[in-house]
Amino acid sequence: MKGFKKFALPFMAASLAFASVGCSDSEGGVSGETAELTSQEVALTAADVPTISEADMKRFGDNLNAFSHDLEQAVGKSKSYVFSAFSYHSALSMTSFGAKGTTYDEMAATLHLEGNKNEAAALNGGMRLKLRYDGQAEKSKFEIANRIWVDKSSEIVPTFTEAMDNYYKAPLKVVDFKNDYKKYVGVINTWVSNNTGEMIKDLLHEGDITADTRMVLVNAIHFDGEWAFEFEANNTSDAEFKTGDAVKNVKMMHLGAHMISYYRSEDNKYQAAAMDYKGGQFAMMIVLPDDVDGIKAVSSTLNAAEIRKIQEGLAMHHGTISMPKFKIETEIDGETNVAAFKSLGMVKAFEDADFSDMISNQSVAISKIIHKAVIEVDEKGTKAAAATAVMVSETASMPPEDFIDFIADHPFEFILYHKASGTVLFSGQYWGE
Repeated sequence: MKGFKKFALPFMAASLAFASVGCSDSEGGVSGETAELTSQEVALTAADVPTISEADMKRFGDNLNAFSHDLEQAVGKSKSYVFSAFSYHSALSMTSFGAKGTTYDEMAATLHLEGNKNEAAALNGGMRLKLRYDGQAEKSKFEIANRIWVDKSSEIVPTFTEAMDNYYKAPLKVVDFKNDYKKYVGVINTWVSNNTGEMIKDLLHEGDITADTRMVLVNAIHFDGEWAFEFEANNTSDAEFKTGDAVKNVKMMHLGAHMISYYRSEDNKYQAAAMDYKGGQFAMMIVLPDDVDGIKAVSSTLNAAEIRKIQEGLAMHHGTISMPKFKIETEIDGETNVAAFKSLGMVKAFEDADFSDMISNQSVAISKIIHKAVIEVDEKGTKAAAATAVMVSETASMPPEDFIDFIADHPFEFILYHKASGTVLFSGQYWGE
């Protein structure tokens, strides 16, 4: 379809694995190997979305963006990458509801959760419904789905089941990881693929689920929207992209003169342009350093307060936008993720953990976190997907008034966000390849 700017941010997934130390062999839970969408997920209505004040929406956005900045600084690389802190956050905030004591305190601090456990879960769950409801416009679709697979030997604490259902709309599916764990790598990957427009097909690999796995929590998101102003395909041309130590050839897209949302930061030496999607609920922002080699310094300043400052400082100006076509695929492995989260202060969850508010008869801890993301931007559309898996196993300023010519011809940060709350859903950097 001409002018169709598609941003599929399809997947956030968390996989939480638990091992049995005591044993309940009872079956139960949600039936169906692929855990199809519930009726509420298929037809979300306004009545399903709790009332959330503007202040609480912004509080949620600022807290999640603070987590996003922390995580990006911990795992970011000096090359093109893409990731979804919203994906990590969805997975781990569900997981945190089952934690107690220091384990919960560390997770809550790392995730920037506020209030007591139920207050944090209510706001997190409510905002995810709000985001999905805002993404039901004809030309701007945003979908979220949550699932939990749990081994039949695990005795799930009733309040955890209730919280997953009430706050996160995450049905439980009872399975037999202990005796048939290899099967569920394929089962979960199929569910992930189905809920990410087939952009993430192999989130989990052989060995990610073992006989010690006791729970896998999965959250999938998918965004598909058209730009409010499209790039002209016939104006795409070869151009130079400078990275400080090299010049690369890229396909540069051009958006002709029109009104653009623009912000200039003199203090932090960058400029930003935001492009709306039809429906007006979501936008993509490009943060472009003044210096060719300034991306690391600028990225380090993009904390929650700075992101909010940009979002509230954006103003309409006449101008043009030029940016490259690109495709980025990123997989952040378990070892890198665990090291990153430990560096952020989340230690207990991986060792000597207390998840007794989740599983009452087994001692478990997070053994692995996996994240995979894909983004593709061209004249016709933007497609993106991200997935995170968490395995838990048994353990011991004002812009100028003149015409703006915004040219992204050196490394920049890109951000997809929900406008009402400011929540960053997807972010990364482009380095010319």
